[in-house]
Amino acid sequence: MGLDSMDETAVFKISYGLFFLGTEWEGKKNICVVNTVAQVTQEPLRVLVTMMKGGYTHELILQSGKFSVGIMDESVQLADVAHFGQQCGRNTDKLSGFEIKTDKLGNALYDKGCCASLCCMVTQTVDIGTHTLFIADLVD
Repeated sequence: MGLDSMDETAVFKISYGLFFLGTEWEGKKNICVVNTVAQVTQEPLRVLVTMMKGGYTHELILQSGKFSVGIMDESVQLADVAHFGQQCGRNTDKLSGFEIKTDKLGNALYDKGCCASLCCMVTQTVDIGTHTLFIADLVD
C-alpha cells in the first residue's frame, strides 16, 4: 500500500484523555488544557507532554522546566475545560475565581473534576516543528 492510498483516519482510533496542565515561573502561573500526556518509562517514572508552540503555558514551561498535570475524569465540568482551554493566559488571568492549588514544585494545579494529579520536572525537550515534546520525571 503506497502513501497516496494510506487511510490517515486510522490515527483517530488512538485513545486520548484531557488534562489540565499548569506551571509557574517567577511568580507567573497559568493553566491550559492538553490532550497528549503519556507514561514513557517506569524506571525512572517518566511522562511526556506535547504542547503547541506559542501558548503562554508552553512559554512558562520552557522557562521553569516544570509542570503539573490534572488528569480529568467524567465529573469534569465542560465550562472548566472551555475556560482553561479556549483563552490565552498571557492576556487574561485564567486562575482568578477558581480554587487553584499548588503542587510540590510550586506549579499551579487545578484538580476539580480530576481523578489524579502529577507533579513533573522536565528532563528533556524535543522540538517537533509546530509542537514541543516535554519529557519529565514524576516528582510527586
